[in-house]
Amino acid sequence: MAVDVKKVIRRWCPPGLLDAGRRLLGYVYPPEWEFAPKGWRSVEPGMTGWNTSGIIEAESNRWDKVVAALADPSPLCVSHESPSVVESGNVAFHNIVMSFGYVLGRATWEKSSISVLDWGGGIGYDRLPTSLSSRRR
Repeated sequence: MAVDVKKVIRRWCPPGLLDAGRRLLGYVYPPEWEFAPKGWRSVEPGMTGWNTSGIIEAESNRWDKVVAALADPSPLCVSHESPSVVESGNVAFHNIVMSFGYVLGRATWEKSSISVLDWGGGIGYDRLPTSLSSRRR
């Protein structure tokens, strides 16, 4: 029987102590995202955004792993946002890919083509599952 430490702490610690702990962790672990008051025009030291060679390298490495995982006939436990990309048995990742495929299939019913708006959040990962049906027949 595994003990969920977070549940035990939430259940037995007073709320004030929990708030203080969260504030302290905020200083120890800085937030992943931060507010840029001038929007895209913000020029601050250390704010490199996505326009760096490190991002391109990381995304390129993930791309190959995602392509390989989608070519495999196993469950689609794939997420380009996960550090390991493929998490065997992760039903949530599988369901996201399957839901995307289902919605895309419903949208293209009796149509010869469809346009999909990509919000520009990556390098085209959502394009990969759209070609699965032709490769898995």
